[in-house]
Amino acid sequence: DRSAMEALRESDTIIQSASVYRSFPSVGQNTAPVSGVEAMSDVSRIVEELKLRDKMQQLNSSPTGVSLQFERLYKNEFFDLLSALQKRGLTLKMVEMKALPVAKERLWSVSMIVGNDS
Repeated sequence: DRSAMEALRESDTIIQSASVYRSFPSVGQNTAPVSGVEAMSDVSRIVEELKLRDKMQQLNSSPTGVSLQFERLYKNEFFDLLSALQKRGLTLKMVEMKALPVAKERLWSVSMIVGNDS
């Protein structure tokens, strides 16, 4: 069945995304820890640099970090975001992803909490 095959491909893509992120060095390996205020400003800068402002639905400070929500992200935009977070010494505390079928592609709805390990 075609939809079952699409679901398998999509789950494989999400698993690959998690593997890529887990392969990044943790905070403390060539990165300096950042404070909550610095995390918020770093995340804001990253969103601007990657031109994702129009896809961002939420940006809030939470007790555990910076809460973000994006709609309609392409796979490469998500990977660019992960890479930029890692370069700034930020980690994902929580992430929830949903695949959105759009024409022949899948776009992602992503909710995450970003912070540091300190």
